[in-house]
Amino acid sequence: MNTGNVVKSLLLGLAVGVLVLLLDPGIGGIGERLLAVLVSGGIGLLVGVVTEWITSLLPARIARAGVYFLLNGAIAAVVTAAVLTALFALTGYGADDTGWVPILLVIVGAVCLANLGDYLRYRRARVRLRAVQAGLSELSSGGDEA
Repeated sequence: MNTGNVVKSLLLGLAVGVLVLLLDPGIGGIGERLLAVLVSGGIGLLVGVVTEWITSLLPARIARAGVYFLLNGAIAAVVTAAVLTALFALTGYGADDTGWVPILLVIVGAVCLANLGDYLRYRRARVRLRAVQAGLSELSSGGDEA
């Protein structure tokens, strides 16, 4: 299990908690706001652990980076939607209307954007690594000829 990804999910959960507070300022005092952010972080941690566990079950034959990031992002989005839908159903939040749907879409969208950002950082690091490798290869081959 990649603990770095689990920690990223925890941090994303905390950030989403702050985002939800900005979208739905109806939450009471400072104690309730802090609890909402901590619960969001806990949900992020749970989503991260479940996503990493499910991803670790994938067969090795699909171990290309693009496929991994796509599947990991899809699993994270589905797990996030399932956990939040269950949470909304258990707490009765928005039961009288569909006020929870935009919040759910924003959170799942944030998870998808975070996964896309992670993939783009991976691609940029890979391009940099190849450039360094090419430079080292030129240095080693140029030194042999002299």
